[in-house]
Amino acid sequence: MVSAQDIRRRVEDADRAHIARRADAAANVGAALDDLDAAERVVEAAHASVAGAIAEATSIMTLAELAKFTGASVSKLTASKTRRRTKPRRSKAPEPAAAAPSGPDD
Repeated sequence: MVSAQDIRRRVEDADRAHIARRADAAANVGAALDDLDAAERVVEAAHASVAGAIAEATSIMTLAELAKFTGASVSKLTASKTRRRTKPRRSKAPEPAAAAPSGPDD
């Protein structure tokens, strides 16, 4: 028969392993979200660059001419010229902790 002390040690060992896996999973998600934020900033900068180039080009030609020369549709050029960020940036503030799911013992 296993002693109560051995049982406690086994439970604590299992809990430590579970906590480590949860922490690793949460850290991986956080890192992926940081990568996504960085990619969104790069894309936003590219859109701003395109919008600036379109604005400069349309000072000397029409959108129809620009579309003809670039192979892009007028609607795409117009959308690029007027694009605004529609999704708010992810907050860096931590979210409140969610309540743990209740089990049969609760």
